[in-house]
Amino acid sequence: MPMSTIIVCTDFSYPSKNALTYICKLIQEKERWNDLKIKLLHIFDLPTSYSGEGIALTTIPHEMEHAEEQLNDELDWVNAEYPQISVEAELVTGNIHESLLDQVAELTPSLVVIGAGGRYSDLLSWDKEILGFIRDLPAPILVVPVRSTSSTIKKIAFACNLLHHSDKIPFKAVKKVIEITEAQLHILFVTTPSMDKKPFIKQNEQIVYEQLQEIKPDYHTIHETNIVRAISQFIKNEQIDLLCLAPRKHGTWQALFQRDNAGSLVKLDALPILALRS
Repeated sequence: MPMSTIIVCTDFSYPSKNALTYICKLIQEKERWNDLKIKLLHIFDLPTSYSGEGIALTTIPHEMEHAEEQLNDELDWVNAEYPQISVEAELVTGNIHESLLDQVAELTPSLVVIGAGGRYSDLLSWDKEILGFIRDLPAPILVVPVRSTSSTIKKIAFACNLLHHSDKIPFKAVKKVIEITEAQLHILFVTTPSMDKKPFIKQNEQIVYEQLQEIKPDYHTIHETNIVRAISQFIKNEQIDLLCLAPRKHGTWQALFQRDNAGSLVKLDALPILALRS
């Protein structure tokens, strides 16, 4: 069976190094080095306008050479720290979004890993294009916050939006996550008064029960108008190690990073978030 590829994006910062360490520790703890390999990816983003960026054209080769050295140093480090894991590194040039899309199309990775600096509420400073890109990338994305230092995953929560049609719920991806991590899955239904009145909600809930019965999740239903607050409190109470979402343009993913929810996000600051695809 061919090995699955995990793309780990690096910009040589502490947050990206922390994300690399997190996924390596997880592979090592679960002894999955025989079927998972890492592609350490640095995207050298060329400025669209050299003069506008104040960068002389002649400095580009030097900057790229320096980036190559940093990438090789990081590759040497991860090979020394985690010798059982297969890791290769590549520097590509171009627009970050387009280059990552190209890599995903070429490699069909099982996962893309990125590091997030500061607090999740800092992501409010990210523009909507970046949040949308993370939402729409055709591969699962694991966002590892810089405060997340433990790769031990015993409890996983999947915030299931029952407003979505059942074919939009990533059942296969959820099962794969549980297979790899061997964690206990907690399915969280957050309902609002308006949702309770919709007849298809119960139908979708029953489909979830049927599709996931083989992995025997624990089910929780919370009646709350503020979905993000409900999820944050649940994660704190249950000591959840990983939050899974199925990002959509109008849903929990987008709601997480609205400014109104900055206070609730503080409770998630050490929690990795995995964006799954249906």
